Amino acid sequence: MNYEIYEGRTGKQNRKKTYLVFNFKVHFEDVFKIAAKHFKCSSSHITFAPGWTFRSDLYFENPQKKGTKQVWVAYWI
Repeated sequence: MNYEIYEGRTGKQNRKKTYLVFNFKVHFEDVFKIAAKHFKCSSSHITFAPGWTFRSDLYFENPQKKGTKQVWVAYWI
């Protein structure tokens, strides 16, 4: 299964955060399995949310721009 890795920074603490981005048509059970294996933790520590990609940027809110693609985003909490 294909996925992309995006990296970002948290707000106040400026810590590195890793996001796994999957195609929106993938079942969320598969997202949990792959993310748990990638982050080396149980699936209870993984959360996922809908997201959008535009060019090479990841958004958690729809940027309302032409050419956006909806994706699943999984990350460790």
